[in-house]
Amino acid sequence: MKNKVLKDAKRAVIKDAAAQLYGKAVVKEDDEKIVLAESKVNGCDFFRKVQDGECADACLSDPQGICPRGLIVKGGGLDSGDCKSLGYTVADGSVKQQAGPCGTLTFNKYKQGSVIGSDVEEMMYV
Repeated sequence: MKNKVLKDAKRAVIKDAAAQLYGKAVVKEDDEKIVLAESKVNGCDFFRKVQDGECADACLSDPQGICPRGLIVKGGGLDSGDCKSLGYTVADGSVKQQAGPCGTLTFNKYKQGSVIGSDVEEMMYV
């Protein structure tokens, strides 16, 4: 319960930062703006890796633990940006990745959304 309260409080701070950066009307309609504000609040930038039809991203600070962020980006073969910007919008859990002395990184995983594919499947079973 305590973790949920802390998460909700952090989300409120992030939404407030997004509203200040982009305007309240925009934030209510655009979750991507909230993600950008989160990176500003947390002092990090998003990096991603696309592999086997899935995308994973994380907001990495610099330094990350005792390591320069560039070392993690190069060693992990990461690209700058989040998964949503490539069309990977369906959340698929998270994965923890050990990065040696740099610590453990948590990546959020996503699959590509397929509105057309789901519509076709529904039509086939009608």
